[in-house]
Amino acid sequence: MGETSARDRLAGELQKLKDASGLSYTQIETQGRKQTPIVKLGRGKLSNWFKGDYVPEDDKPFQYLIRLLEPRAEKNGLVPRGINWWRDRRKEAADERDASAVSKEPADRSAQLVAPAVAAPHVSDVAKAARLLRILPLDGSWLRWLENAETMFKVPLTVSDLVCDAHRPLETDRPDYVDPELQEAHRELVEALGALCYELNGMNDISDEGQDVLEISYPGTSAERNELNRQACRARDEFIPAYTKVINLLNVKGLLPPVPARPSTSPSGSVPPPGSQDGTPTLPPTLSKEGQPHAPAAAPAGHDRDERRDVNRSATGRVYAILSELKRLRRDPNQERELHLLYAKTAQQYEHVQREQPRDEEVGRLWQTERGRLIQRLEADALDITDTELRQRVKDALVILECWEEPFRQAAQVESRTRWIVTEHLMQSIEAYRDGQQLPDPSEAYGWTRAWVLDFLAEWEASRP
Repeated sequence: MGETSARDRLAGELQKLKDASGLSYTQIETQGRKQTPIVKLGRGKLSNWFKGDYVPEDDKPFQYLIRLLEPRAEKNGLVPRGINWWRDRRKEAADERDASAVSKEPADRSAQLVAPAVAAPHVSDVAKAARLLRILPLDGSWLRWLENAETMFKVPLTVSDLVCDAHRPLETDRPDYVDPELQEAHRELVEALGALCYELNGMNDISDEGQDVLEISYPGTSAERNELNRQACRARDEFIPAYTKVINLLNVKGLLPPVPARPSTSPSGSVPPPGSQDGTPTLPPTLSKEGQPHAPAAAPAGHDRDERRDVNRSATGRVYAILSELKRLRRDPNQERELHLLYAKTAQQYEHVQREQPRDEEVGRLWQTERGRLIQRLEADALDITDTELRQRVKDALVILECWEEPFRQAAQVESRTRWIVTEHLMQSIEAYRDGQQLPDPSEAYGWTRAWVLDFLAEWEASRP
């Protein structure tokens, strides 16, 4: 049996740490955003670390993640290793990764004297760079639009389709760059692209109204809509530098294809500027076929829109099924015991409950695992919902469900009732959405539950040192 790689061992240890901490991807990301300055720990980055797709850098996000998870994992019985242990495991994985790359050092000193200033790129890096430029062409109008747009309230489908269709192919493109610097820049690009796609997928396609654009919806107030625009602009502003960084590295390493000069066809004999033809901006000839890879001439105009609607309908169907399971989940087998402990007024009463109602650890653990599994599935499948308002309702519900995990919070309202209120609210919202109706107003019970959670989180945040 072969020995596992240092990268896989690190990923396995990180996954065990996360599981023992009890924190979800959403909770980790939320905690990172509360730091000053913000620590970016998006779902894509964390997933790549936990699966072993990428080795973390020894920087603030990695170190903050360890310091966030270890104290919580220790409470659940996992022995802490300390930050230096984790940094050593990370370095082992990084050294292993770098050693797999082609050595950049010459065989001897004489070879170094005659070595060219820039080493010839590896053939697989050449192919990988070509795939990137085919999917996200350098001189495409999509990039100029993103660079020049003052707001993201409305995004042309020619831009959003190309950007969103590029994420999955780049995320799964194998093998990695041989050049470690390029591979790290590629990882940052994929992460930034995923964040941008997340914002775009939350917008509404209003092409049926005669405008081939995605539009930020109206979640309730103008202030909330402006906040959605700021989030989309922030994702755009983080993506463009990541893309530029990769392009500049490709240029330095000789991996950008040259744009062949075109002879003049104008009466004056002047040569049109690069990227134009008869005064009209176009793509370079070498990229013209790839400039619009997602809109082939033979495809019907509404093909992509119909496909996106099918994806959205499938996503809401999956979320509805998960909500049904979550709603039917039995109550916490230790719920009555926890309530009796909470309401015990004397030490004698407390001891009596502990003696007469021992906690069923095994059954309780199985219930908690099943509840957590359903919530994780709900969180994952909700990412595919493209309607901003509906997806926001799911995100709010996830915060409530995750906030009600600790027993002492049942003092306000038992977990089983909270779960019923939340699932009922979301199922009614999905039913209305799929029927083309306006989403219903939240019930009084849901409004109270949500308000209590917001107050609780505000107090908890204020109490932090």
